[in-house]
Amino acid sequence: MYTIAIVDDESIIRRGLAQSIDWNDLGYEVVGTASDGEEGLSLMKEKKPDIVISDIRMPVLDGLEMVRQARKQRLPCNFILMSGYEEFRYAQCAVNLKVEKYLLKPIDNEELVRVVRRITRQIEAERKLERQISESMPLLRHNFVARLLTGSMTAEEIESELGFLDITLNAFQYLVLVIKVDDYRSEAYASHIQQQELLKFGILNIVKEVFSEEPQPSFYPETGSGIPNSVQFHSAGDEGIPGNKLQQVLFHDTGGDELVVIAGCGEGEEGAALRRIYQLCEELSLKIGDSLSTTVTIGMGRFRKGYQGIARSNSEAASAIEYRHMEGKNRIISIQDIHLPGRRDSISISDLEKKVTSSIKIGLVEETNKSLEAIRSRILEQEFVTLEKMRLIGMELSILLIKEAENWANQDSDKNQIEEFNSLSSSVMSKETLDDIFQVVFTLVEKIAAGINAQRISQQKEIIDQAIAYIDANYGSEDLSLQDVAQNVHISSSYFSTIFKKEKNINFTDYLTETRMKKSMELLRNTNLKAYEIARMVGYSNPQYFSLCFKKYTGYSPLQFKNI
Repeated sequence: MYTIAIVDDESIIRRGLAQSIDWNDLGYEVVGTASDGEEGLSLMKEKKPDIVISDIRMPVLDGLEMVRQARKQRLPCNFILMSGYEEFRYAQCAVNLKVEKYLLKPIDNEELVRVVRRITRQIEAERKLERQISESMPLLRHNFVARLLTGSMTAEEIESELGFLDITLNAFQYLVLVIKVDDYRSEAYASHIQQQELLKFGILNIVKEVFSEEPQPSFYPETGSGIPNSVQFHSAGDEGIPGNKLQQVLFHDTGGDELVVIAGCGEGEEGAALRRIYQLCEELSLKIGDSLSTTVTIGMGRFRKGYQGIARSNSEAASAIEYRHMEGKNRIISIQDIHLPGRRDSISISDLEKKVTSSIKIGLVEETNKSLEAIRSRILEQEFVTLEKMRLIGMELSILLIKEAENWANQDSDKNQIEEFNSLSSSVMSKETLDDIFQVVFTLVEKIAAGINAQRISQQKEIIDQAIAYIDANYGSEDLSLQDVAQNVHISSSYFSTIFKKEKNINFTDYLTETRMKKSMELLRNTNLKAYEIARMVGYSNPQYFSLCFKKYTGYSPLQFKNI
């Protein structure tokens, strides 16, 4: 229900206006009447009526002066002025005071109702607009700060929006921090947008908590609407306190995995303010680690003068945060501590790539990792390498490793592993630091080397099994040699000797002798064959030499062994 106040020095007119129209039936309530402009002002302050119907000529304070003072005091009223004098000067004054309607006495009730209803529609439209603006204010402030950070507004445009948005921004100079949420795109959060935003929301609250210990809040925007928030703070006075407090702090959610803090200070106070910002950043990192078991990396620009300095400092902070993929996460990276790249040199690693392939080919994890560490060091020696270039190097190394894995993938289970390796290597393109990229490559080395070694062990066992079968079938040949067996299993004699000793824990010659002696023992126990006959059967043409070997192996001569 809308409210009406009536102001007139004639009581009969006040009563007539209040009672001759059924205001309640029309949806209005008369909240009071006054006999002069001074009483009318008091009534307006107390009741804040939507519409005031007032005479112009009144004692103490006339209607025009009452409207003038009401406008000055920003009282939210709409005015209908009445006059019994058809003089242009009154109408002209009413127009200048933005009075909604000027009516001549005697008042026609129907016309008055039409005017009141028209004003009511106007009030409804204004209130709807105010609600829309109020609901949009967080987004309007957010968009304003986003444009402020990019430098897309002139100083005049900034000034014109500050008052409307109720933002105080009057420090002499500003510094921007870009806070990157390190785990935002990690496997634990990447597939759950809600979890990502909850993580960032928790970090934003800690950022506000840490930096808001500096000044008192100017405003807190509405939350829960899904609209990114910007929050402005200013100190109790307009003057910063060197070495202790920052003059102004503004928080901004850029969307994605980054938050922004804009800190202001007075002229000549940048040294003390910078030290304070470092302290707060260190405190912030500790609190985030303790409370959320996660980390942030902070890029820091320089203090820059004026509104346009905000965009410059933001650009510097963004450049500083780019070094995260080289410096690592959970750090404070100041633009003052790094040198921006000029020419980006290419990186020659072909010699080291050859070492990687040659060592992984035979499953040597430690040697492969040494070569990879050398590549990593060569990258870090560069003044600056883009994240994209680092990812490409990681992919190149991954592909080299997987190609070697494909050389021994000859079974379905092996091919399944290759698919796993390909999936792992593709994750390189989502990693954001050099350490994370190389961790994927190191993991590939471990897995591929394990597969190569397992395959090699399996192949070696198969080769040795074939060799044993060949020895069992040919031990009776006096000329049987290591070279014969190696040739039969299609490998070099030196390699065969190595893997035979590794697999059987005995060298080939001793194994062949042991095989012949065991067969001799079996024949002596189970047959009536003579010793010289058995000697020929197990590969000895000289019976005496056979007897010497047999006694050395068993401690008995062939005859003694047979009679035991």
